[in-house]
Amino acid sequence: MTLVLLFIPFFLNVGSAQLCKKVAYSVQGYFLRDHLISTSNVKNIGQCLVACSQDQRCRSINFKFLGSICELNDADREIKPGDYQLNDGYAYSDYPIKKPFTNKTYNMTPLWLEAHATYIDVHYSVTTHQITFVGDDDIRQAQRYKAVLKVPLLAAGQLSDETPLTVNITVNTDVIIGQSSDSDPIFGLSDETNFIGFQTVDINNYPNYAPCFGIEGTSGDILKGTEEKEATSSQISDRFYPDEFVFTLKVHKLRGSCFTAQDGAYNKTALYSERLKLSNGLTLEIYKGGEHERVGIKYIEVIITKSSW
Repeated sequence: MTLVLLFIPFFLNVGSAQLCKKVAYSVQGYFLRDHLISTSNVKNIGQCLVACSQDQRCRSINFKFLGSICELNDADREIKPGDYQLNDGYAYSDYPIKKPFTNKTYNMTPLWLEAHATYIDVHYSVTTHQITFVGDDDIRQAQRYKAVLKVPLLAAGQLSDETPLTVNITVNTDVIIGQSSDSDPIFGLSDETNFIGFQTVDINNYPNYAPCFGIEGTSGDILKGTEEKEATSSQISDRFYPDEFVFTLKVHKLRGSCFTAQDGAYNKTALYSERLKLSNGLTLEIYKGGEHERVGIKYIEVIITKSSW
């Protein structure tokens, strides 16, 4: 869907004798769900923005075209990116001006992941220490690259496609699963169409594969059209499974790297062919290498930085 940004100048009373001009950035085809303060009938979206200015609780608006209905919200797409969704009958606007992007850090515990995921595979268990995804033994035909978890990081419309952006993802894994089970999970980012990231492999694959390597494809319930980036080069001599992987994705440069503590300091880079459209938003996605695999995650930290070129 193509985003349509509507630039709407309007005036707010700042003092008894002063007017301050602001510009609202409205995105047609989106709305924020489940944060409604009030509704009213207005003549246009400008009146809705004025109504928002008069309510201290208001953080954003939904403008429903049918009936010219104004909906005031007590949250916005930055605070609740998972509730910012497509709807052709609406236009959405932050108040009173599109907020400048600020660097973000997400500290994702197992319970946090369970609470904030917009998609989570049904075959999982969670404790305060770990979220574990297991195979579905009822599936007769093995299915590669099945999604197990998706967490929204940035809402659509927050950034332009040209924004220079660096995302660091640190994943603490279950070493026992990596040493004893079939476990080749994929971690990365998507704009809900394209995906870029890295695949990790269990210790049984070390003779033939690098411990982590770049991969890209088409996002979905299944990661499709995958292309591995030099998966069989740069093998390691150490034969232990690391408890931590660090992935760095420079989205604007189509480049990434993964780091582990193996062989002193193992680092592998990847070059991607498809650039993510940041205007569509950004989502953390995790896939399993195979349907019957197990994946154990203890903690994920994601740091998003607007970087220099």
